[in-house]
Amino acid sequence: MKVEWEEICWEPKVEVVPVYHKTGVLGLQAFLREKFNLWAGNGFCTEEILKSYKDIIFESIKGYVPQKILSKNPDPEYYNKEVKWLKVKVRKMYNKRKFWQPYQAELKRLSKELLVAKKEAQETFSHLVLQNEGRYWIEFYKYVKCCKGNRKFSGDQGPLW
Repeated sequence: MKVEWEEICWEPKVEVVPVYHKTGVLGLQAFLREKFNLWAGNGFCTEEILKSYKDIIFESIKGYVPQKILSKNPDPEYYNKEVKWLKVKVRKMYNKRKFWQPYQAELKRLSKELLVAKKEAQETFSHLVLQNEGRYWIEFYKYVKCCKGNRKFSGDQGPLW
């Protein structure tokens, strides 16, 4: 039985970018010095010389320049500094919760505080968007588009603001 996996399986799009400031400079220099004689001696026309130069450069980038995978920020755009700070504190307490009882109580307190801060940030963002005209409508439609994918957002709950 033949199955076409391309249609069934979906891989998320991953963006990989080179991190040039972390390049292994000494190794790259040695590599380029080694390849210079090959590059300078080969080819009589300009196209061949340029093609071999491009090949050497791409090979050196592949070998000596590290790469980084970019990921999308999963936080909604209405999160402010306080919410992000509380998220970090809750995450730290969550990791410590298994060691001692006071950490569990602190985790519950911080979790409730985080929920309140998230709700306040969402309300202030929506009030700011709805009060001002002009470019804020673009942000409002981005927000609505973001909420469509979220299961907590539905027309049955009424307006979020």
